[in-house]
Amino acid sequence: MTRNKKIILISLICTAALSVMGLSLYFVFNNNASDKSAASAVSAEKSELARKVSGNTTDIETKNLIELSGTPKITGSGASFKNGVLTISDGGIYEISGTLSDGYVNVTAKDEVTLVLNNAEITNSNGCCIYSDDTKNLTVYTKSGSENTLTDGANYTDTDAKGTIFSNDDLVLDGDGKLTVNANYKHAVASDDQIVINNGEYDLTAAYDGVHANDIITLISPNISISAQGDGIQSDLSSVSVLGGRVNITTAGGSENAPTKQSNDFGGKRKADYDIQYTESEESADSPQSFKGIKAETAVDISGGTLTLDTYDDAVHSNNSVSISGGSFEISAGDDAVHGDVYLTVSGGDISVSSCYEGLEAGTIEIKNGNIDITAFDDGINAVEDESSSEDDMTDRAPFGGGPAEEGYGSLIISGGKIVIDAEGDGLDSNATIDISGGSTVVYGPENDGNGSLDYGTSCTVTGGTLIAGGSSGMAQATDDNGQSALMFYLDSSLSSPENVTLKNSDGEEILQYQSKKSFNCVLFSSSELKKGDTVTLIINGEQLGEIEITEGVYYANVSTGGITEAQGGSGQMGFSGNRGGINRGQSDMGMGREDFGMGQGDFDRPF
Repeated sequence: MTRNKKIILISLICTAALSVMGLSLYFVFNNNASDKSAASAVSAEKSELARKVSGNTTDIETKNLIELSGTPKITGSGASFKNGVLTISDGGIYEISGTLSDGYVNVTAKDEVTLVLNNAEITNSNGCCIYSDDTKNLTVYTKSGSENTLTDGANYTDTDAKGTIFSNDDLVLDGDGKLTVNANYKHAVASDDQIVINNGEYDLTAAYDGVHANDIITLISPNISISAQGDGIQSDLSSVSVLGGRVNITTAGGSENAPTKQSNDFGGKRKADYDIQYTESEESADSPQSFKGIKAETAVDISGGTLTLDTYDDAVHSNNSVSISGGSFEISAGDDAVHGDVYLTVSGGDISVSSCYEGLEAGTIEIKNGNIDITAFDDGINAVEDESSSEDDMTDRAPFGGGPAEEGYGSLIISGGKIVIDAEGDGLDSNATIDISGGSTVVYGPENDGNGSLDYGTSCTVTGGTLIAGGSSGMAQATDDNGQSALMFYLDSSLSSPENVTLKNSDGEEILQYQSKKSFNCVLFSSSELKKGDTVTLIINGEQLGEIEITEGVYYANVSTGGITEAQGGSGQMGFSGNRGGINRGQSDMGMGREDFGMGQGDFDRPF
């Protein structure tokens, strides 16, 4: 539920009082978008390293062989062993097998190094297992059919290493075998530069992050499972790209461990105050401070793969932009399923969210294609104001009765795709505008009168596609009159599954239907199937209640067992029971019903 609902209520009180004195009131808000809107189209950087390694498909052969078990045996050159430390001093390829019970691999070579793990098991009680200080490019490669395990200690004597596998420069994980990493100190796989994970099977357990880098992280086609007490995959300063593979991430025990979220908004609930970004201070903290599935500073770009994400906080998060163009998602999140501070675009993929606080959230959300199915504790899709500021001074909010929200924020654009929303809060929520020009969107909205299946600040324009939205009538809004035809029904009693509302055309063909598993007493139909001049028949639970001639804009109707009664239209920009139909209904001047502001039987301007 958007926080500006309080502002709307306060505005109504002020407007009513001032209108008695013959005064007018309007709000002037400052615009603080600055350079954020300019960054809204930022996409994930393309990794030259990822392109280089993406063609690796076969095992690597080498003459440099290292057997760790017992007294280590080294065949070839460029490697030495002393006091539990295997040092790789020359560039090249080295195959490592056997068990090292208390030690690590120290790569000091400046040139490229590839470590081929062939049934290797390395344990280090007081440090990392693989360390690279200044290698141009380190590749950790698992040989086909091999199973390899790396386990570090809970405390490091050298804290320069940030994980069980750590490189100061570029790091590549590749191969056809399996690698298990038990990270007891901090991250499982870490780099101060970029990380590419190509092929192979990975099982990562981490006290902090599963995969952590300062620069770009690219997953090409791995089979990777991560159980992290911090973030699953996190780029501290750059982007994360997922091109394919299987990605299974659980953070901090999963969504069931997330705290209950409370709100001051109309008796609803609000998410807990999670961090905005991973900071240097958190690097030295005693425990991780961020618990997201996939997290990046500049961009998250997902174009393929099968992703299963069960997270304490957001499942997918970027401090700037998120782009989803493919892939299959199964998400359960303690907070947002997918969050971009500035921009979120969905142009493909199958996104299934079984539980979350809010489903899709960003300043600007654009849905072009894909299948989206969201069950949300609060809002299903939420286009919000700028969240980058810690000060909530209300200067970025949309004024009641119209006017823009902060530039570049509060915009929901749907041009295609199939969307199903089941929300306890608002179904589609935008602090400013909703624009729908295509696709199919069905909202199973709230049962409480403190939320609405649609919630927007300035306008909701539908010029194409189908929108069906039902829920409680207390805060219900309809679409604008300047779009395609729409029907807004207010029911005199609530319906619930298997009860349904059906529309048939003049030929007796069913064209639209709404059936929710939750109770509802208000439903909106907007579709290209509703053509001006045509006549449709309204059927509820098999009973024909009357016919309606489709007009331009929105037709508002009260529905009872006696049939259909056209509701009185209004002239307000925004109302609690319909964009145009809600302002003037009811007994009071403000259309709030007999009880002040609809808190009693008036139910926020119910038309009965």
